[in-house]
Amino acid sequence: MKTTVTRYHDFSMGHAVTGHKLIDENGNETLIKGGCYNLHGHNYRFYFTIESTLNKLDNVGRILDFNELRPSCVLGLNKLGIISF
Repeated sequence: MKTTVTRYHDFSMGHAVTGHKLIDENGNETLIKGGCYNLHGHNYRFYFTIESTLNKLDNVGRILDFNELRPSCVLGLNKLGIISF
């Protein structure tokens, strides 16, 4: 028997993008303040799925305690450059 569980984690990130350049037809560069110039944030939802082919649950009916999986998810997001610490 295969059991699959999907869970999500919401997180927020902030950033500011400076150094936007506008280049005219003569190749002249002008620094501009684009829409992301000021510090602002975005919200994200990260889904992860685990699967067990074992017909075995823990004493409260779980495949895995998601608290055990959280460090791996954080490391994965860090490796992708989504979060840093």
